[in-house]
Amino acid sequence: MSNSILISLIQDSFLVGDIQGNKEKIIRLAQKARDNDADLVVFPELALCGYPPEDLLLRPEFIQQIEAGVADIVKQVNGIHVLFGAPNGDASQLYNAAFWCHDGSIQGIYNKYILPNYAVFDEKRYFSEANQPLVMNINGVSLGVSICEDVWYEGPVAAAKQAGAVSLVTLNASPFHLGKYAQRL
Repeated sequence: MSNSILISLIQDSFLVGDIQGNKEKIIRLAQKARDNDADLVVFPELALCGYPPEDLLLRPEFIQQIEAGVADIVKQVNGIHVLFGAPNGDASQLYNAAFWCHDGSIQGIYNKYILPNYAVFDEKRYFSEANQPLVMNINGVSLGVSICEDVWYEGPVAAAKQAGAVSLVTLNASPFHLGKYAQRL
């Protein structure tokens, strides 16, 4: 084991509801990161369905499309560890999750602990809270996984550390709009 890891962080626009397009983008960018010798490629929170998906999550066919998209990503990306955000579960219990896959299989799933419910955030309406850490071991490096607001609170971070994480990888996404500052450019 080398005890070092090259991580490729993807910051891109993943359109809400465009599961097919987002899936293809994840696959393409993961393959590009692999071809550039990255060991791990990390995508944003809920990248597969776009953020925030809101009431689309209440449609069973939308969840089925997400499950098929996850399966396609897992199957089509090899030679690199991939960490991407997507809903996990079904209508009775759905999580805001991070999927860790490598060489054709899901290695682990992290379900978000802390669900924001203020301002533009309404995650408690759609998602269940979780409390199980995920630690990835890649090239002898133990990386804990968290999603967005989890990193602001002691509980999820402490759980990852207790499970053996020496560092933390956090998936984030936030809704935004072009305001007066963007118009100046």
